[in-house]
Amino acid sequence: MSVEQRKIGERIRELRKRKELSQEDLGSLLGCGKVYIHYIETGKRKLKREMAEKLGVIFNLHPTLLLDPDLSVERIYLISQVLSQLDQLPDHRVETIISLLEDLASK
Repeated sequence: MSVEQRKIGERIRELRKRKELSQEDLGSLLGCGKVYIHYIETGKRKLKREMAEKLGVIFNLHPTLLLDPDLSVERIYLISQVLSQLDQLPDHRVETIISLLEDLASK
């Protein structure tokens, strides 16, 4: 088991608990058993992209963010909110926001 897998698993556990779901409940939503959820949460199994996509729907988060072991749950929620808002804007507004972010990052 890698450190990355363990971190991702801990994050999945935290997200599951925030939704007040048991391992069995989450397994039912994903179409798998609670043992598989346990293995993911303890880092004994690697979270695959397909499962991350399903979890993204359940937790209302961008699935790619779930696969980054260095992001906290709070950071994932913030980034997901930003992505959701950006997705609703026309391209010229997104470009403006990107320019503003680049300016902020350079200071």
